[in-house]
Amino acid sequence: CHGPAPKLFPTLNASALVRQPSVRQPDRALVVPGQPLQSYLIQRLLPNYPTVWGEPKTLSDDEKRLLIRWVMEMNGVR
Repeated sequence: CHGPAPKLFPTLNASALVRQPSVRQPDRALVVPGQPLQSYLIQRLLPNYPTVWGEPKTLSDDEKRLLIRWVMEMNGVR
């Protein structure tokens, strides 16, 4: 509700997220393969992550771990 119109969003897959800038914070990459703590997607999941704007997303711990593992296992994805 705070971003661009949905028609402007890329297809949601790994290649559309890897090293792409966040619309909200363009100096941050959405996903940095193998580096979850450098990935804005993961930073937004963690409560009180420094300099990340907005409220953290509400996901279970298992869902968060799944996403973190997914980013960690992306080594070699460009």
